[in-house]
Amino acid sequence: MPRTTLCHSILLAFLLALSPLYLASKGQAVPASSSVTGETKTRSHDSAKPAEAPAAQDPLQQELDLNERLGQDLERLTAHQAALTVRLERQKKRLQELEEEFALNRKRVENSVLTQTLSLTLRKQRQGLPSMSQYRRDSAQRQKELAEVSEALLEVEERLRTLSRPAAERDRILLSLEPLPPRDAASQRTKITTLLRDRKGLLEKLETGYRRYVNDLQSLEFTDQQLALRAREYADFLDAHLLWIRSSRLLRGTDIAGLPKAVLWVVNPLNWFHVLQDLRDGLSRSPGSWIFGFLLAAFFFLARSRAKSTLTRMAETGRERGELEMGFVFKALGVTLYLALAIPFIVAFFGYQLFSTHEADDFSRAVGGGLVSAAQPLAVLAFLYHFCRRDGLAEIHFAWPEEARQSLRRNVLWITQLLIPLSFVVGMIETEGSELYRDSLGRAASIAAWLAVAAFFMRLLRPSGAVVSFWRHRFSRHWIFKLRAVWMLVLVGIPVVNAGLVAAGYLYTASVLHGRYHATLLLILCLGLAHGLVMKAIAGALRRLEHRGIQDVIDAGEGSIASPEGETVEIRTTAQRAEDAAKRMKVLDHQSRTLVKIFTMVLGFFFLWTIWAPVLPALKLLGGMPLWTYGTEVDGVRKTLPITLAHVVTALVTTGITIVAAKNLPGILQLLFLNRLPLDPGARYALQTLLRYAIMGIGILITFSALGLSWSSIQWLVAALSLGLGFGLQEVVANFVCGLIILFERPFRVGDVISIGDQTGRVSRIQIRATTVTDWDRRELIVPNKEFITGKLTNWSLSDPITRVVVPVGVAYGSDTMRTEQLLLKAARENPMVLRQPEPSALFLGFGDNSLNFELRVFVRGIEHRLPVTHQLHLAIDAEFRKAGISMAFPQRDVHLDTTRPVEVHVVRDSKANRDNS
Repeated sequence: MPRTTLCHSILLAFLLALSPLYLASKGQAVPASSSVTGETKTRSHDSAKPAEAPAAQDPLQQELDLNERLGQDLERLTAHQAALTVRLERQKKRLQELEEEFALNRKRVENSVLTQTLSLTLRKQRQGLPSMSQYRRDSAQRQKELAEVSEALLEVEERLRTLSRPAAERDRILLSLEPLPPRDAASQRTKITTLLRDRKGLLEKLETGYRRYVNDLQSLEFTDQQLALRAREYADFLDAHLLWIRSSRLLRGTDIAGLPKAVLWVVNPLNWFHVLQDLRDGLSRSPGSWIFGFLLAAFFFLARSRAKSTLTRMAETGRERGELEMGFVFKALGVTLYLALAIPFIVAFFGYQLFSTHEADDFSRAVGGGLVSAAQPLAVLAFLYHFCRRDGLAEIHFAWPEEARQSLRRNVLWITQLLIPLSFVVGMIETEGSELYRDSLGRAASIAAWLAVAAFFMRLLRPSGAVVSFWRHRFSRHWIFKLRAVWMLVLVGIPVVNAGLVAAGYLYTASVLHGRYHATLLLILCLGLAHGLVMKAIAGALRRLEHRGIQDVIDAGEGSIASPEGETVEIRTTAQRAEDAAKRMKVLDHQSRTLVKIFTMVLGFFFLWTIWAPVLPALKLLGGMPLWTYGTEVDGVRKTLPITLAHVVTALVTTGITIVAAKNLPGILQLLFLNRLPLDPGARYALQTLLRYAIMGIGILITFSALGLSWSSIQWLVAALSLGLGFGLQEVVANFVCGLIILFERPFRVGDVISIGDQTGRVSRIQIRATTVTDWDRRELIVPNKEFITGKLTNWSLSDPITRVVVPVGVAYGSDTMRTEQLLLKAARENPMVLRQPEPSALFLGFGDNSLNFELRVFVRGIEHRLPVTHQLHLAIDAEFRKAGISMAFPQRDVHLDTTRPVEVHVVRDSKANRDNS
C-alpha cells in the first residue's frame, strides 16, 4: 500500500506538469488524423445545401470549385496512401526480421552458444521490442481513422449514385443559372456535361483510393497485431533464458581499483551544484507540478504531531475499554501510513522531477534515479518503524510485547541507515549506465546492500531473539512457525545468493531477483497485516456475540420445553445452554480461522507464483506442458485447445477452495454480517445453506471450465445420466428438490417446533436430503424432506409462537360455581407467565357424572412455557380451592339392591380376629 500511494502521488504530479504539453499535442494530432477526409466532409456539407451558398458567387463556378477540391482530396489521399503503404511494408519487414531473429536465437539457445557479448545484444533487443500497450494505442487510433475513411467512402458512393443520372444533374445546374440565350445555353450545357464527366472520374478514383486505404489499414492492423503477439512471445523467451547468462566479468582487482574514481564522481560538489540548477530550472519550467508536490509535502508534515496525538488517544481508549472496534484499527492503520509516507514521498518526488527532466544532465538524472530507487525500501521500513512505535498498531491493536517491538524497531533503524544510502548509490549508477562505475562502486554497493539485508534477517529471526520468542509463544502450533527454518533459509539465503551473483558478474540476474525479492517481502508484509486484521475482526465479532447472548441467537430460544401433548420434557438448565453456546462459538471460531488461513495460503501461493514464475523457466515449462486436448468452437471456427498441467492445478486448487469455502464461509458470514441483520435464526440458516449450494455450484462450473468441459461438450452425457438417475435415484432427487423448496418457501425453520405424523420435536438441521428433528426424548429423527412437502405438517411456531394452554378442573356437586370461576381466573392472572392479552377465561362446560366440569384457558408466549405454566396453575388452583373449602370431585359409584325379594345376609367372622379381640 505505501508503494501504491507513492506511485499514485507521483503520477498525479507528473500529469499536472505535462498537461499543457498533452493538450498541445492533442490539438495538433486531431487535424493530422482527419486530414484524409476533412475536405470531403466539408464538400459534402456544401453540396447538400447549395441554397446556402453566397448569392454573389456564380453557381457554375461553385461546381468548378467542387471539382478542384475533389482533385485536391485525391492528391492528399494518394500521398497518405503512399505513406501508409511504406509503413505497412516496414511493419511487414519488421515482423519478418523479428521472426528470423527469434528462430536464430532459439537455435543458439538450444545449441548453447550464447556468449556475454551476444547476451548484451539480446538484452538491447529485448528493450527495443514493441509492447502490447503501444499496439493497443495504435490500434485505437487506426479504428478511429478507419471509421472516418469509411464515412468518407459512403459519401463518395452517394455522389456517384447522384451522377448515375447525368441529365438530371445537368438540368439541376442549368436551372440554378440565370436565363441565357439559346446559343449560350447550348455552350453552357456542353461545359456542364464535361464538368460532370470529370467529377465522376475524380469520384471513381476517390472511391478506389478509399477502398485501397481501408484494405491497407486493415492489413496494417493485422500485421501490427501479429508483431505485438510475436514480440511478446520473443520477450518471454528472452526473459526465460537471458536471466542466467553472465552480463559482466567476474569481480577483479581492477574493479576495486576503480572505486576511488567512482566515489569522487558521486561526491563531486560541482555535480551537486548542477543538480541544484536542474531543480531550479525544473521549477521554472513546470511550476504546477512543483506546487502540487509542495502542497502534498505540507500535508504530510504539518499534521504529524496531531497524528501522533490521535494514536495516543486511541491507545488510551483501548486500554480503558480493553478492546477497540475495527473502525479504530483502520483509523490507526491510516495514521501509521500517513506518518510513514512523509519522507519517502519527498525523496521520490525530488527524484522523479530530476529523472523525468530531459534537459537535466546525466548526473542529475542519475541522482533522480537513485532517489526513486531509495524511496521504495524507505517507505516499507518507515511503515515498520511506525508500526512498532509506542501506542501504535503493534502494541495496542495486535498486542505485541515490548521486547518484540523494540527489537524490530532497533533492527529497522540500523538497516535503514545502511540500506537507503546503498540503494541510492546503486540506483544512481544503474541510471547513469557507465560500465566503469557499475563494475566498481555499483557492484560494491550492491553486494554491501544484499549482505546488510541478510544480516538484518539473521538478527531479527535468531532463535533467541525477542521476535521469534513472541511468535513461538503465540503461533507455536501454526505450520508457518513450524517451517521457520525454511523461512530463515529463504529470507537470508536469497540475499547471500544475490551478493554472490553480483560478484560473479550476473548483474542482470541479480537486478531481476532484486525486484522479485522486494515484491515477495512486500507480499509477506501485506498478507501478514491483512491476516491479522481479519483475525482481529473475527475475534471482536465473537466477543460481541458472546456479550449479547449468542445462545439465544444460535439455539433459537431453546429452554424449558413442553410437548403439545403434555408430555414430561427435560428442562434444560442455564449451564447446559451456556455449554452448547460455547461449543457453537468454538465451532464458528474454528471454521472462520480455518477459512482465513487457507484463503491466505492460497492467495499467497498465487501471488508468489505470479512474482516468481516469469524468472523460473522450469515452472513456466511445467505449467505449459500439454496433457490432453479438447475441441471447442471459437467465433464459429472449430479449434483444438490443450489442457496443460497449469489447468489441472487450477482445477485442483479450485476444488479445494470450493470445499473449504462451502464448509466454512457461511459460518464466517453469520459471524460478521448475518447477525447484524434483522433476521430470525431460521432465515439466517436458510441463507447460509443457499450460499453453501451457490459456492458449490460456482466451484463446479469453474473446475469444469478449467478442464475444458463446457456445457456443449457434456450436455449429452448429462442427459444420459439424468435419464438413468431419474429411474434409479428419483427419491434422492425428490428429497433434494423438496429441500430447496423448504429453504425458499420456509414452511418451517431451524428452531421451530413441528409435528409430522405422530412425531413432535424441534428442527435442528435442514440438509440436502433430510431434515433432523430432535424430539422430547433428545432423540434425533432423520425425516426425508419429501415427507414435509407431501404430508401433513403442523408448525407450532411458524408465524405466531403464542399458544393456548387448557387446564380441565372438576369440582364436587354442591360447590359454589361462581366462586370457582373467580378462583380459576385469580390463579391465571397471578401467574407471570400467562399473557394478559388474549385474556384468560374460565368456562363452566357442563355437569359430569361425578363433577361439575370447568376449564381454564390461558395463553403463553411459546411452546416452551406450556409445561411450566400447567405445573404452576395446578399448584395455584389446588391452594385456592383448599382455602375456599371447595372440594375436588372424584369418581363415585352408587350400588342399588333388589328389594322385590328377601335378601340373604351372611355374617362371616374371622377366627383369627376373634382370638386377637379376646
